[in-house]
Amino acid sequence: MEVNASVTFHEAQVALARQWIGQDPNSDQKEVTLTLPSATTEGIVVSGKTPAKTETVPIPQSEEEAREVVARFEHGSDDIRGDENVSDSVAQHAMMDVTRLEDEIWMASREEELNAYVFCSLCV
Repeated sequence: MEVNASVTFHEAQVALARQWIGQDPNSDQKEVTLTLPSATTEGIVVSGKTPAKTETVPIPQSEEEAREVVARFEHGSDDIRGDENVSDSVAQHAMMDVTRLEDEIWMASREEELNAYVFCSLCV
């Protein structure tokens, strides 16, 4: 989606914040630096030894530019295949579909289907 839109998630987030919050007339800030979450080997607690990864994102200069960035990000999924015809889970298939589970449409590769296979003795 990010590739299709040429807009990263963080750029879209900053643009949306720019739309909601507006621009402080007393500020000349042009970019935002975000601290990215990262896995640590120390467990749940992040210590001073854990290096912080950051990403700097430009702030759109106008509300119109911010709206355009958000719209491009939203339309990044337009060319991605939808999955409206596929049940989200075995439970949804059992409650909402009249076909057998083995007749459920699979829209990925055969290898992914085999890796995702779950045997359900009640559904067969």
